[in-house]
This record gives sequence, structure tokens and C-alpha cells, in this order.
Amino acid sequence: MKFTGTNNSYNKTYDVVLNINDKHFKECVILQNSYNPSEQLLLKTIIVSDQNAIEDLIAKLSNLSNEFIVNLLFFNKFSKGNGFQYDLYFDPFLSDLSLEMKARQVERNYFSEDELWKILNSTLKGLCYLHDQEIYHGFLEPNYIKIAKKNIEDNENYAVKLLHPLFIELINEGERFSIEMDEKSYLSPEEFISLKYEETKNYIDYYKADVYCLGLCFLEAATFFSIKSCYDWDTYLMNYEFILRKLLIIHNRYSKHLAYILKNMLVVDDKIRPTFFEIEVLLAKGEEDETEKTKRSLYLSPMRTKYNVEINVFFFFLFNHLILQFFLFKV
Repeated sequence: MKFTGTNNSYNKTYDVVLNINDKHFKECVILQNSYNPSEQLLLKTIIVSDQNAIEDLIAKLSNLSNEFIVNLLFFNKFSKGNGFQYDLYFDPFLSDLSLEMKARQVERNYFSEDELWKILNSTLKGLCYLHDQEIYHGFLEPNYIKIAKKNIEDNENYAVKLLHPLFIELINEGERFSIEMDEKSYLSPEEFISLKYEETKNYIDYYKADVYCLGLCFLEAATFFSIKSCYDWDTYLMNYEFILRKLLIIHNRYSKHLAYILKNMLVVDDKIRPTFFEIEVLLAKGEEDETEKTKRSLYLSPMRTKYNVEINVFFFFLFNHLILQFFLFKV
């Protein structure tokens, strides 16, 4: 079966090479350029009766373009009975971080450190881009971290792209995507406590909540332990001892720097939890000294965040010092 994609940038013929059933996109197909096999697209077709909501979403999503997010590349629109058919063409992907973890868990085939750095760095860049557009994610889980590769067996040549919930709203034919807080699997401490005290929802910084939830995603990816044990449903507080034990496993299995990055993302107090932009600074430090040099970068480097959230540096490093003492005591 062949498809022709046409807009100002595309006028090409594609062959269907694979049918997939994605958690978010449901049934869709991977297309390959008939004359350039290295070029692939993901095609999702929807049929709607009311085009207004779809056109508004397409306009919003067409303004988003970044190599680290799933992009809407172009679309074709046709009349279909009493409604309209939209052929939506996206960046292709075959898997996601959740599926990759499940495939590895049986044989305890842990991600290499290089793999974790690549996935973390790419996801972080995608989130920094969204935050630059004043968009928070709000539903960060491993299945939103899409893995783009030419075939499902290729674990070396792949790209990582973040999926934003707005795309799911588009796929669901304009129906607003929403989920109750108690239905989310990955919650920041402030989101978790809001389940007990409803009024606290008004004070949640969802940009900082995204940071914590991404930290949980990689805590799980690096250890294969379910993050369900991170929550104490009797007190609506985080199970800090469980989280620290898993950080210690990462500290011993991988580099100290990876454990340090995740430890900072999982700071309990959102007022002193770093932003994605500050995490990006820490990530860029690589294998450099993680005490004085990182401390100096936070003092001297200009903050890239546009939200002007002030970090209490003293308490930030006090918290890090206490966790370090925990590691040393345990070891």
C-alpha cells in the first residue's frame, strides 16, 4: 500500500512497512520513503465530524518543533461522508522506555550507563524546550519517552523523543486529555500530598513536579524496581528510605555522577528542587568534581529558566550533604 504526503515541504510517496499498536497512538503505521528507505514517518488517521477543535490543536502543535520531541510534520485533510479525515504524519517511533524496561526485566539485562545518559539527556532537552515554550508536561511516565529506531532489535542506532499529552488530545479527535491525580502512577511529593489535602493543589509548581517525576522514571529504569513502593498511602508521604536504597544501588552499579543527578531531581522540597535547566547544567559537568565545581556552577552560571524561581543554595547543598552521609554510613 502506498501513501502520498503533500504539503509545502513534502510531495513524496511512501510504502507501509509496519503496522503498530502504540499505547497512545493506538493503531497506526510506519511509512518508508519509496526512494529513500532511511526516511520514515508515522501515520495516524482520524475521522471527525467537527473540524474546529482539530484545527486549533494542529495550529498549536505545528508551532512546536524540536529534535527531542515527537513532532507533527504535516497533515492531509479529506472530506469523509458527513465529516473529515485527517492523515497525520509524525516523527516515527517503534517503542518507548516502558516497553524497553519490560523486555529487559526478565533476564535482568540492565541498561548500560551510556544508554541511560543518552535517554536522560534527550528527554531533558525535550522538556527544556517545552518549558521554554511555557509548557509543562504534567504526565511524565516512561511510556511518554518514545524510542525511534529502524527496527525493534536495534539497540544501538536510535533516537529518543518525548511525547506531549497535547498529541494524545489530537489523536483522540480533539477530546481533552485529562486524568485524575489519583490515577497517575508517577507523582511528585507535592502532588501526592494533594490527594489528602485538596487545597494544596493550588500551590503545585507543575514544572518542578515534572523534574521529580522524570527522576522517578530513571530511578525505575536503572533498578527495575516498581516505583509503587515509593508511596506510603497511609500517610500520603514519600517512602524516602526506599528511594534512598535505590539511589544507593545506582551509586554502586553506575557512576556517582548519575546517582548525583537523580538524587538532585528527587529533592523532596519543590522550593529547592532544581529546574530542568539547572539539571542540564549539572549534566553538562560530566565527570568533573561533583562538589566544588558543581557548587561553583550553580553560584556563577546565569539561570536559563524564565520563571525566576529562586533556589536556596544553602539548604540545597545541606540536603545533598545529608544524603551523602547516608550513603557513606550504609557503605
